[in-house]
Amino acid sequence: MAGFCTVCGWKYEGDPKFCQQCGTPMGANATAGSTAAAPAAAAADPDAGTAAVAAGPQTWTSEEHELWTGRTMDMVTQGQMSPNHYRLTSRAIYYSHGRIGSTEHSIPLWAVGSVTLEQDMVDKMRNVGNLTLEIEHPKWTDETKQVRLELIENPQEVRDLIQKQVREEQYNFERRDQTMFYQGRPPYPTR
Repeated sequence: MAGFCTVCGWKYEGDPKFCQQCGTPMGANATAGSTAAAPAAAAADPDAGTAAVAAGPQTWTSEEHELWTGRTMDMVTQGQMSPNHYRLTSRAIYYSHGRIGSTEHSIPLWAVGSVTLEQDMVDKMRNVGNLTLEIEHPKWTDETKQVRLELIENPQEVRDLIQKQVREEQYNFERRDQTMFYQGRPPYPTR
């Protein structure tokens, strides 16, 4: 018998104890008929389905969406010719460098340890600043240990937004990790 998770909409078969997408306990009183309403509405009207799922007791979403975009605001061109571009989503921070060609890198937010704001007097008058993200999570194995967002606008607001998303994504990461442990699955794919 198929059903859907009331929090994230994951379709399941049988009678699982936890949702494999978000870790929500799937109790005996969660019936397929009552949980199928939100995904069925989403199939009929995508906007209505999203609202129905979001109205539930959602603690974290399984989809990634963009929260902020920025670039280096230099004194001469006010960022119009900036080679540095930044993007914050609900799951990661993306950064790229280059005017003609560029490569975009990403860091998952669960790996971010601290965020430091640096501003001198001129930066404060221009409402720009530098943010330094320290990558400190014990499960982070990449060689990148620091990401620097240079001369971005409204740095205090961006710092607060990043810190909020880091807390949420670290909680989600631990929850996903525990869910895999409770279900008896290996935490990483075996080769």
